[in-house]
Amino acid sequence: MKKLAEACEAIVQKNPEYQLFFQKIAQFVKNFQTEKIEDLIQQELGNEKSSA
Repeated sequence: MKKLAEACEAIVQKNPEYQLFFQKIAQFVKNFQTEKIEDLIQQELGNEKSSA
């Protein structure tokens, strides 16, 4: 989980437009809510497919 949090922070530093998304993930990481992380990522991937 620590590696995930570090990766999220690195991505936000390079791409600030992802800040809100990764703030949600960081909160889930902090609370060890792995299912919510997976749900959020799946939801975002679904949104990208429908936007393309």
